[in-house]
Amino acid sequence: MLQQAISNHLGFQVVTDLGNYLGTPVRHSGATADRFHYIIDKINKRLTGYAARTLSFTGRLTLAKSVLLSIPTCTMQSCMLPLSICDEIERIVRRFIWGGSSSSTSISLVNWNTVCQPRICGGLGIRHAKDQNVAFLRKIYHALVQSRSNSSPFWRSLASIWQVYLSNVAWPVGDDKTINFWVDNWISELGPLQQWPSPHIPINNGALFHHFVHENGSWNWHILGNQLDHSVLPYIQAICPPQASLGPDRVFWNGNKKREFSVKDAYSHLSIGSLLISPGIWFGNIRFQNDWILYCVSCTRLCCLTDGPWQQLFPALIWQMWKRLNSFIFTGKSLDMSTLIHTSLQWARLYKIAPTQHFLPYSSIVENVQWSPSPDDWICLNSDATVSTITGVGSIGGVFRDHSGSHILSFAKNIGITTVLQAELWGILEGLKIAKLRNFSRILVQSDNVEAIKLLTPPSMHSPFQLVRSIAILCEDDTSIQFMYSHARSTWLLTPSRNLRAPR
Repeated sequence: MLQQAISNHLGFQVVTDLGNYLGTPVRHSGATADRFHYIIDKINKRLTGYAARTLSFTGRLTLAKSVLLSIPTCTMQSCMLPLSICDEIERIVRRFIWGGSSSSTSISLVNWNTVCQPRICGGLGIRHAKDQNVAFLRKIYHALVQSRSNSSPFWRSLASIWQVYLSNVAWPVGDDKTINFWVDNWISELGPLQQWPSPHIPINNGALFHHFVHENGSWNWHILGNQLDHSVLPYIQAICPPQASLGPDRVFWNGNKKREFSVKDAYSHLSIGSLLISPGIWFGNIRFQNDWILYCVSCTRLCCLTDGPWQQLFPALIWQMWKRLNSFIFTGKSLDMSTLIHTSLQWARLYKIAPTQHFLPYSSIVENVQWSPSPDDWICLNSDATVSTITGVGSIGGVFRDHSGSHILSFAKNIGITTVLQAELWGILEGLKIAKLRNFSRILVQSDNVEAIKLLTPPSMHSPFQLVRSIAILCEDDTSIQFMYSHARSTWLLTPSRNLRAPR
């Protein structure tokens, strides 16, 4: 045998197991469950020092989450554990939580899937071992995809979760050297555009962005209109065309507002389909006969499954159904159910993020709100945006004033389907472009969107937001551009976008 001949000639020992390195198995082929049984042994060794029945339930839960479940995390970050090992880890932890041991068992008072729900959904926040393993590997995927690394054994070992990972990432447009126009997800609301082609028009799956952009850098709407479904065009209108100055194309995590990957978010997206809401299971029985509506309002199941605030969505649905009924009775018209649910969800989200105001019945609240003038020899840019709650189409506008408040010029523009944050950033970007064309210097940008100001303090070329990088380019060689938060009411009468009506 060739293997034995090489061993005899070089004097090397033939082994079938390369052992562990830094606590992780070194393997050159597929590994069986026996190869990872050392994890089970470590957990059982820890348990020998604990007397489960002498600890309170809270104490056992804390030890299980902070000690027992942390033992396999190092191995989970480099390879996929066999399902039998993950099941055995959960079996040991489950037995310990309910006061059992290796020699005795204890009755589980609550279903394990319920225990593994997030606290907000009525569980105890314990994570399924298999889902935690996949979440760790998705973190590695995220780092690898950012550089589009060549194929390797390690890369191929992650292939089993590739589709799961792709469902939660998107590619903001950069220099048009990496992103595939049709295949990659660069419009997070729609997914890959190969799902939205114009009927009877063949598509080139290898096409990059320069096929759809004019030489001057603007979108080629003629080609886009011929090859795409027209419902997609408003989404593209709200995205800047690719530019070399925007830096390389990069991937961002689409699981949170900051677009930053975290294992916690990755795990939450893996378990979102199995959430079972039982908020009262740890605190006694719920009187379903009398308090069913209050129970539904207090639950967050629809919030978890639709990314919407259930406590605000429930009354919004009731209100929209009442309006739908009246519309049908008096006009013979009514909204279809999908539009009704979409409108209710938008109202609920807006209500949730709106600042809470408390009004006293017999007294007035005096609030001193006024426009903050810019320093002498500076020009103030107040920008604002509005997004339709029904269609999602946004409009932006702004006004330039000198330090005394005198009007210099105003602008307004429709930007297609977008989000509130993106619209606010668009308004600032358009205002700065106009300022550059007019050779304005020393510009103080004021906006009533706190999140936008945080992203621009200072603007970074490494931001996952394409519009932030575009603004950073304009500020790169100009230190006389400053960003400041301004109270919304101080610009109501001065910013034209407040009077814009978003297209419907």
